Amino acid sequence: MGVIVLGLDTGLANTGWCVASMGASTLTVIEMGVISSESNAKKQNIRAGDDDWARSIAICKELLRVVGKHHPKAITCEAISHVRNSAAMAKIGRVFGIGAALSAFYDLPTLHATPRDIKLGVCKNLKADKLEIANALDQLFAGRPRQLLEELGVKRSSKNDNNIGRQEHGYDALASIVVNLDHDLMRALRQGVAC
Repeated sequence: MGVIVLGLDTGLANTGWCVASMGASTLTVIEMGVISSESNAKKQNIRAGDDDWARSIAICKELLRVVGKHHPKAITCEAISHVRNSAAMAKIGRVFGIGAALSAFYDLPTLHATPRDIKLGVCKNLKADKLEIANALDQLFAGRPRQLLEELGVKRSSKNDNNIGRQEHGYDALASIVVNLDHDLMRALRQGVAC
């Protein structure tokens, strides 16, 4: 087995994750998924901050499970960009911070990929949309990403197969790994496998 890398696409409503194994010249997708959390603040008459905290803890526990199961040697993450407002930024920042805490606690180096990096690195097209990115990754990995997501119940819209819905977060987590493969850190990790 190669070097294990964890890819993340952080968000409070949906956090995508992907575990992949890097060999000297290969990348194999092992497992991926989307951690979804729904706000309960209005339904249960609790403070939004308390609800966000509980949702963050649930996401953290699931990511700790993934890290404990696979023991990654590095983390890649889609960088935060184009945030609509400060409330959205706060929610994304919570989960981004969980990724930083995992990195610090387990002493894992972390690399980032901007949405621009992902569009160009996966599709060679700055105007690529989420479906084009998903299709390119499915082609690169012989349909395995979609299969893994759907096995976990993360399906595309039942009305329109072109609407990838929550799957986009798993694909973005994988894309963050793919576009960082040529980074010096990833090369060094792969060379350790080849030795």
